[in-house]
Amino acid sequence: MKIIFTGYGKGKTSAAAGIAFRSWGHGRRVLVVLFLKDQRVSGEWKATQQINSPRLVVKSFGRPCPYLGQPCCPGQQECIVSPGQWNSADEEQAIQGLNFVQQEIKSGQWNLIVADEILNLWSIWPPSQPVIKEILGEAPAEVDLIFTGRSRIPELEQAADLVTNMEMVKHPFTMGITAKKGIDY
Repeated sequence: MKIIFTGYGKGKTSAAAGIAFRSWGHGRRVLVVLFLKDQRVSGEWKATQQINSPRLVVKSFGRPCPYLGQPCCPGQQECIVSPGQWNSADEEQAIQGLNFVQQEIKSGQWNLIVADEILNLWSIWPPSQPVIKEILGEAPAEVDLIFTGRSRIPELEQAADLVTNMEMVKHPFTMGITAKKGIDY
C-alpha cells in the first residue's frame, strides 16, 4: 500500500503513527523517517524510545528543538522549517533523509516506511521533488509506504493507493490557544 495523509487539518502524523504501531503490533518491521522536525519533541515518536524495539525505528532529519523539556514553544519556533527560513543545514538534512529512505527501501529490511512531513519538503524545497516521486513510484510491492504533510500533490496522489485529506473544521489555535502537550505534539 502507498498511503498519503495530507491537508491542513490535524491528524496526519497521528494517523501515520497509528498505522505504524498497528503494523509493529502484528510483528512487522517499521521505519519512521521524520523530515523537517525533531523526533525528540513529538509524543508519538518519543514513545518508540520507551518501546525500544529493533522492529520499530524512528530517524529524524530535521532541525533540533533548542527547548527540549520546556513547554512548546517558548521561543520563536526556531525548529519549524518554513520556506522563508530554509537554509543550507536544512538542505543537507533533506538530502541525507531522502538518501536514507531510498537506501532503506532497497535494503528489504522494512515492511512499512513512514516518511513524515515529506510532502512539506516537496513544497519547501523543489529539488526534492524528483527523488520523492521516485521513492513513491519505485518502492517494491512488499514495502508499504506512508507519506504525510499539508501539501496536496495531485501527481503523488495518483500514484497512491489511499489518500486521506485532513480538513480543518475548527482548531483551538485560531482562538489563540497554543499547542497542548500530548494532544498536538
